[in-house]
Amino acid sequence: MIKRTLIFLIIVCSCAITMADNTYKWALYDVKGTGEFHDGLAEFYSNGLYGFINSAGEVAIEAKFKSVEDFEDGQAIVETESGMGIINRNGLFLLEPKYKRIKKAEEAPGLYVIESTEGYKGIFFNNRLVIPPINSYGDFSTYYFPFINNINILNGKIYGGIRKEGDIFISKTQTKNKMNRLYFDKNGNELNATSYSKSSKGLVIFKGENDKYGFKNADTGTIITAPQYSGSLFDIWIKDHIIVFTSKGLALINASGEIVIETGYLQYEDDYILCVTYEPKMLYGLYSLTGEEIIPTKYNFLYKIVGDWYRCEIDDGQVAFNIKTKKKYPGKHFTYSDGMIQVDQEDGGYYYINAATGNRLADTYKYANDFSEGLAVVEKDGDGYKRIINKQGKTILRETEDFEIKGNIFSEGVIATRYKYDYCYMYNPLGHGDYVYNQKGATDKTIDIWFKEGLEAMNKKRYSEAKEIFYRIIMNAPENGMAINNYGVCLDNMGYKEEALEAFTMAFDLNPNNTTAKNNMELTKKELLQQQEQTEIETEESNSGTFWDALASFGNLLGQMAGNYAGQNADNSYSSGYSGHNNSSSSNNASSYQTQYSRWESIAERHYNSITNTGFRVRDKQGNRGGSAMQGTNSGNYVQMKKSFRDAQRQMRNIRNDAKRHGVTITQSKWETATITY
Repeated sequence: MIKRTLIFLIIVCSCAITMADNTYKWALYDVKGTGEFHDGLAEFYSNGLYGFINSAGEVAIEAKFKSVEDFEDGQAIVETESGMGIINRNGLFLLEPKYKRIKKAEEAPGLYVIESTEGYKGIFFNNRLVIPPINSYGDFSTYYFPFINNINILNGKIYGGIRKEGDIFISKTQTKNKMNRLYFDKNGNELNATSYSKSSKGLVIFKGENDKYGFKNADTGTIITAPQYSGSLFDIWIKDHIIVFTSKGLALINASGEIVIETGYLQYEDDYILCVTYEPKMLYGLYSLTGEEIIPTKYNFLYKIVGDWYRCEIDDGQVAFNIKTKKKYPGKHFTYSDGMIQVDQEDGGYYYINAATGNRLADTYKYANDFSEGLAVVEKDGDGYKRIINKQGKTILRETEDFEIKGNIFSEGVIATRYKYDYCYMYNPLGHGDYVYNQKGATDKTIDIWFKEGLEAMNKKRYSEAKEIFYRIIMNAPENGMAINNYGVCLDNMGYKEEALEAFTMAFDLNPNNTTAKNNMELTKKELLQQQEQTEIETEESNSGTFWDALASFGNLLGQMAGNYAGQNADNSYSSGYSGHNNSSSSNNASSYQTQYSRWESIAERHYNSITNTGFRVRDKQGNRGGSAMQGTNSGNYVQMKKSFRDAQRQMRNIRNDAKRHGVTITQSKWETATITY
């Protein structure tokens, strides 16, 4: 097989960091800042102030803030000379910068506790000030969101004391004669207490003549448990259980009226019951709703980490305890992210536990961050270099003399790095994260970086990957004939010969002295001619499928390049074929250009209509057949119509570009940019 010729570029700097036979690529190169990307924006620092860049590496919000926090749900906390406020992605203030302090609450997106300069606190939620910072409200806790300081911030109503049991909120209001209770779901909607008033066995709580409480069958009136309890923690059945007061503290009663657990204090903890004893001292344990011991009542404190993992505190330290496997791991602090538990040890150092498998990674680290997108940034004792590891503990990437990992975690598919003296963002080497980065205004150095990256991919025969890299170069430097030629080589190796010819032709048009592009163009023309003469109908049909797959992206790309090259915003392909124009009169010249352009416009329109109205059914990229009924045409005619349509579009583009070079502007026709998807 005859190989197309590549164009090489001598590069003075490297474009990628290589480790374990893998190459990792830049999302953005030589940009401002090293902040994490959130909502498509990342913070940067300039002249003592902070701003944000976007996914093209451009400044999206000018550096004018004393401090900033990451965006979340389109909002970010910022600080100015006049105070703290909240902005949207356009840099406009949602909350004016006049507050002493603003804290983002974890309970809900867009929920903030704000504090005025006088020290009064309020609530900002859903882009509005729902509770103004005035003295009468005191301090705020968001733990019972949407109830904050007994106010349901979704409807603004004030209730009695709020507590939560399981997924239910309970409001207690003491009147002269009795305690009134209201019940709400997790979204703050009031529930019908009647539907929770009896167990699945038909039991209800009732008050006897001795002012004690017992249980009876609501339908028959039969007393199941004689009145002996001093009251209930709340009057409804939660998870088919109810909690009552006894001489020992509290008791969990099941649907049949039987005591399941009796101890000093009880509280629902998801599908379990948190138990607290007070003798000989306050100790915590965890039990099932049937009374099975999950965690013995011997710990100073219990706190859920995630799933089946609990942090258990004892006199001589803490452990992460798995209630299913009974595995224990010692530590001082435990945090969870991305399927992994990070453990801060009592004597220093960090390690990780896989929350799903329960296995600990072998290594201990001097420095460690949370896992994100399958990877974590760590540092071992000894060499002082940070590493990026996967969930098996394998080192994916390590810092070098020239390469520094600046970010703490991967976010939206990238992490901030520093290469030599430039700030960059590197794509997640595992391919996680679906955010698209399209650098604009790339420097010559950046183009060189990408060019070498493309050559490396081609040398490893990763043509699809290399094609995208050269695509990026062309979008930033449409006059780069070397990149266009190599783009064509990639297409040719992928089987898209007609599209490869487009690229070779354009590279040659940009520079007629480009002998490599010229040779590639002539060789491809020859092969296509031979193929046309020898290929039968079924082969023609198959080729048209691959051709139109590539045309959708490549046609749009080359059109945009042609528009950029001509100083316009075109959106279709570019190729040669028009012979040029040399009329001496500028008015005649303009008229002649327009006449020729209109003639080819008419031809393109005619063929487009013929194809779309009578197109032969062909396979699309999913293998499905498409197009309208074959009304008298055949595959050979269909292919010829497409070629004629493309030829007309080429002539239109070339005429318009030649006119531009001679100072004549021709309005681009929609038929020049029309595409056919089957």
